Amino acid sequence: MELNSRNGEVMSHTEVDRKAEFEALTKLGMRWAVLLAFTYDLTNRKAVLSPSVNRNLRLARAMLESGCFPPCDVNCLLDEVESALFQASTSLGKNFEQHEGWLHLLKKAMNGQLTAQEVRGLPFIKPIINTCSFLKCACKG
Repeated sequence: MELNSRNGEVMSHTEVDRKAEFEALTKLGMRWAVLLAFTYDLTNRKAVLSPSVNRNLRLARAMLESGCFPPCDVNCLLDEVESALFQASTSLGKNFEQHEGWLHLLKKAMNGQLTAQEVRGLPFIKPIINTCSFLKCACKG
């Protein structure tokens, strides 16, 4: 049992583990959204992307939404996507100056500092939000 410092309630180790996993999945969901927007940005700029990028983004989203996969598995997929995107962005040469901006957003996402409002404001993300629910939690607890 652990004491929840926010409200003084006692939480079981299982509840603490679930909460930590949910927080990790939330961060990964934010990272997924940033990587998706980055993908659209690069595609719009005519960068050549590996077919694995879209496949891994779809798979990561399904894993996140199902809640049936450990965060480590999702993180590995997103690592592959991130690596492929930054590699593809180098083909744009010095004209692509957004590296720092995307890195900043990815760091904020993984630190839990990126808000849903900021995600909604990312370029190319609005059409995706309009066509699907964004990582809605379906658990009962």
